[in-house]
Amino acid sequence: LGYIKVSSFSMEVSAVDGQFGQALQDLLDAGAKGIVLDLRDNSGGLVQLAMSIAGRFFPDYTPLFDFYYADGTGGFAYRGFIEILPGEPYYQGPVAVLVNEMTGSAGELFAYAMKTDDRALIVGYTPTGGFAGEVGDGQYKLPGELSMQIPTGRPVDPVTGETVIEGRGVAPDVRVPRTVESLLSPEDEVLQAAEQALLAN
Repeated sequence: LGYIKVSSFSMEVSAVDGQFGQALQDLLDAGAKGIVLDLRDNSGGLVQLAMSIAGRFFPDYTPLFDFYYADGTGGFAYRGFIEILPGEPYYQGPVAVLVNEMTGSAGELFAYAMKTDDRALIVGYTPTGGFAGEVGDGQYKLPGELSMQIPTGRPVDPVTGETVIEGRGVAPDVRVPRTVESLLSPEDEVLQAAEQALLAN
């Protein structure tokens, strides 16, 4: 099995996208029968980078959701959509995505994308953080060199019209029980669960 840790989507798009593509190609050349993508503690970054990386696991164009932004009058206005475009190298084999409660924003948009059409198994103790809302227009500076941000946009399912991810996250397909023993164990039980699921597949 191949393993790639994706710590953030906040770096320069083309460089990171190329690095991921090379890492994936190396695993393909080595004959990996399954891929584990570790997005635990990935709190997000650039959505276009997340979707570009996701495109290496889908053979066709895949629409995901619409984005609505606060319009300044108490409502929300349509501001575009998020989609997956196929990319190279393409991997069609089994994939597991590891998440936790600190997987958020573009990180959980990626997890949501990979759950589309059951493309990947989502594995974790908990769902993702449920903080996928756009914050670009919600940055505020406060006295005392403090700052805060609030979500000003929300992803919406284009078919049902429901807000997705925000407030509830992306639930694991394989939920690993969190116990006192697991918290004290040096073993990575989430990774082990993902490996077992992929090998069973």
